[in-house]
Amino acid sequence: MIAIRSRSNVEKRQDHLHPLVDQVRQVEAAMVQIGLKGVDIPHPSSLKEYLIAHPDILEVVIYATEIARLHFGGNAQLSLEVYSDPEIDDNYVTLYIRQNEHDDNLMKQIKKIRKAYESMLVDKSGWFLVTTDFRTPV
Repeated sequence: MIAIRSRSNVEKRQDHLHPLVDQVRQVEAAMVQIGLKGVDIPHPSSLKEYLIAHPDILEVVIYATEIARLHFGGNAQLSLEVYSDPEIDDNYVTLYIRQNEHDDNLMKQIKKIRKAYESMLVDKSGWFLVTTDFRTPV
């Protein structure tokens, strides 16, 4: 006689967690990849939390940070952060471009980068923006 064992609640919960675990690993790997390209991530826990909540923008963030790094090379600090609007309950991922001496064409350059990724944000659950805060690199 063959004994048939039903799956325990723990096993069922573990199956449910696998996609989340995979998602967390994917976000962590992407953050490492972005950091290796010379992009600063000053608050990794808030970025990780946002990207886990909005995994559909991860590809956009990776793509835009690569474009920005190629465009600016070593002439700018790139800082990937979660911006929290103080006036309304809204936050989103922001890639800040910071230069020692601000180029007069900086906003035009940023708009070119935005144009390269903005169509990828359609129907996404989160938001992403490349901009500058006109601060000097830290």
